[in-house]
Amino acid sequence: MPIHAEAQVLDLIEAINRAQGAALAFEARSNSGESGAYVVRDAANARFILKFGRGPEFDPAGAARVTAALRTLGHPAPQYVIVGETGGVRYAVQQMLTGKLLLHSTITERRLDAILALNRLQRGRAIEPGADWLRELRRSIFEGFEEYCRVDTLKSHSLRTRRMLEHFQRIAEAAESAPCAVSDVVHWDFHGGNILVDDECITGVIDWDGLRFGDASFDLMTMLFYSYREPQVRRPLWDEARSHSSDHLLRLYLAHVIIRQLDWSIRNHSRHVSDLFTGFANDLMQTYLVHD
Repeated sequence: MPIHAEAQVLDLIEAINRAQGAALAFEARSNSGESGAYVVRDAANARFILKFGRGPEFDPAGAARVTAALRTLGHPAPQYVIVGETGGVRYAVQQMLTGKLLLHSTITERRLDAILALNRLQRGRAIEPGADWLRELRRSIFEGFEEYCRVDTLKSHSLRTRRMLEHFQRIAEAAESAPCAVSDVVHWDFHGGNILVDDECITGVIDWDGLRFGDASFDLMTMLFYSYREPQVRRPLWDEARSHSSDHLLRLYLAHVIIRQLDWSIRNHSRHVSDLFTGFANDLMQTYLVHD
């Protein structure tokens, strides 16, 4: 297992069973995502997804509350069946949803319409206002975060990435006083690797454990970045986001997503893959981020 040793996962499952009176058994590491998710089954052989973490960015209890409210609106978020903490490790056992990852197929017009409709369901649904929303985004671009979105990676990797970071920081300065929604639910990692589809229907949106309260246009900009190679989705995503948020904010959101992906790729992928992402990000910058 590339994320956690199997023994660590087995020990956690044993601790969950003791604390929750459950009868979970390990089956396999999930084949989706890079942050560590595991398939477990109960005594009736029903299958679930186990995720866990220590950092403050991982908040399954908050995700359980918010996704429960979204499901009442028809949002296909998973049900959290067990949430808890043991030895400083937070964990969540979630419903396993059906479908295949959108990552591996085309975003058709019907799928795009469904994505935009789901984003609208998140508007105004925050449990509390995201008072630190803009401040945290600016911090991600000037200082970075501890576990990801590390700006030092871009500073040291190459002249090209260092200049990109300097440009992103100018974008953040321009957005400092921009009016901004703070009462939306923000998935925070909304892309095809976290969306499940069956034919033209979206059957699930997964990986809510890092959600925020702020401006749901951020999720549209995340989707724009990761689906940029599909030209038919660019304008609808940008126009929908622009109907809610200023250009200054949309550029700020894209800047954050680019830093986050480049940092992750440089540190965790091959040089070939990180170079591909860098070139791709540069193309996107020329389209959306050249106006300070």
